[in-house]
Amino acid sequence: PEVDLYDVQVTAPGQIVVAGAGGATYRYDGASWTSLTTGVEEPLRAIVMGTGGAIYTLGDHGTVIGWRDDQRTTYSEGTRANYLSS
Repeated sequence: PEVDLYDVQVTAPGQIVVAGAGGATYRYDGASWTSLTTGVEEPLRAIVMGTGGAIYTLGDHGTVIGWRDDQRTTYSEGTRANYLSS
């Protein structure tokens, strides 16, 4: 399927991670692309490299998802709550 992509990072020689609309995240291992299950539908707009090979995808409304190898950690699914209106 066609997906709008918002960030691309080369994580190692021959390895690429892309993130985009609808929580889409894909990894290229030098031979093929694999879809990574994010568990969110928020757009993921940035990829940040951490230490030890960790990868973090950052999205709308505070969404933060971390990856180490194939292990996903959801730090925040984001929120649309308006805390200023109270």
